[in-house]
Amino acid sequence: MPEQTSNSSAVNQAATDSKDAKNEDVDKEPIEYNPRWTGYFYIILASLVNFCSVSNVPGGTRASIWYMSIAFGALSFAVSSLIMIQNWSQPYQDFLPNVTKLRDGYLEGYILLALVVWWIVGVAYITRPGGIAYVASNIWYSAWLSLIACVYTLNKWSESKDILSIEEITSISPTLKFWWLLFVAACIVFGSCMDIIIRYNQPWSDFQNASFGLALGLVSMVISFVIILIHYNFLSSCHCEEGGWTELFTSFFLIFVWILGLSILTQEGGLAATMSGNQCVRHPGNIVPFELNCTIAVNGLVVTCSEIQELIPGSNLFVACWCCMLSSVAVAFKWKAAQALKFAQAEAERQQQKEQEEQQFGSDYGDVDADNDDEIDED
Repeated sequence: MPEQTSNSSAVNQAATDSKDAKNEDVDKEPIEYNPRWTGYFYIILASLVNFCSVSNVPGGTRASIWYMSIAFGALSFAVSSLIMIQNWSQPYQDFLPNVTKLRDGYLEGYILLALVVWWIVGVAYITRPGGIAYVASNIWYSAWLSLIACVYTLNKWSESKDILSIEEITSISPTLKFWWLLFVAACIVFGSCMDIIIRYNQPWSDFQNASFGLALGLVSMVISFVIILIHYNFLSSCHCEEGGWTELFTSFFLIFVWILGLSILTQEGGLAATMSGNQCVRHPGNIVPFELNCTIAVNGLVVTCSEIQELIPGSNLFVACWCCMLSSVAVAFKWKAAQALKFAQAEAERQQQKEQEEQQFGSDYGDVDADNDDEIDED
């Protein structure tokens, strides 16, 4: 009897433990993986390429620039890697908090916003005229891709929280997204030319074009910003509306201006002729003596720096100028497509209204005939 009692108690204890384990499995929340893991993967990849590329550049006399440039890729790589490690290790650990659930998920948004601001500063610093980005192309591309990846991931988070997304901001009209692109590109042109004028203020002929680029970027920036405000109805008192003739004529003006700008800035030897520029100088000034004994490949030929007419720093001007030009052209084409769509919709509405009037007239005519028949029958 004691043996049977102990066996039954052991069975009951095992059943109780099994039931508790099942209850724990039921009570345990299901694992929710971060749906924006692709965006973080892009950030990790671009940041790692940027970090490695900058690391391979000798510091030398530019140690401060080197340390600043390497910090941007290192920080974004560390932050995004930590988020991904927590995301994929959830089945095996519970000591790392889920960033998607902290403060109802808004902490993740703050982190992504900080990364976007971080890389805006990083791109401005790394790809400024004559910056470290023009030592190796990987640095330039990875810096821009890191910023784009951060913006992409922040946009995905914003969509998941029903906050304004890029699509919602730019979908008011077919031309609005290209006005935004023109505004951003014009800001880059303006900032690059301003930096060239401040840091490379020398009486050389090519740098006189920097003032022209500065004015061109400022005009395009102001015009595009005003058009953007009109789209959002902030300037309703100026009697201008989106999709009007003013928008078309403005795009034509900008196309003409940027054709002129490209012909000057991207000509041979111009400030925006290439992305990398040439880092040699004919007028050395206070340059370190050992840097005078250098060579550079020009059109496949190795020449000394003294044969190069003037220093042309690498910059974002080439890409930014072409973005301004193509955005202006896209505005004109999208305006035409929008007007054609409006005309087709108006024509369809007129046709529908005409059919409704004909049906109404037919029903009224039928009622009159019926009344006449009734009068004849009464007579």
